[in-house]
Amino acid sequence: MMNIASKAFCRVFQTAFRLALPILPYREPEIVNSCPELGSVFKKENIKSVLIVTDKGIVNNGLTAPLEAVLGG
Repeated sequence: MMNIASKAFCRVFQTAFRLALPILPYREPEIVNSCPELGSVFKKENIKSVLIVTDKGIVNNGLTAPLEAVLGG
């Protein structure tokens, strides 16, 4: 069971972020329908490197192969 000070801190922290949410610089996500379209998105956003985080099973099944082909890896 949390003590009263911890509960109060958590509520103040949550409220602060809830109030700051409208002024934070979030963008509307851009939907990319296929891997080849990623090249133009990366150029537009000036992205030079990408990290793909996955597991061995997904790589072994070849699910990342189209993405790797577009990225030149």
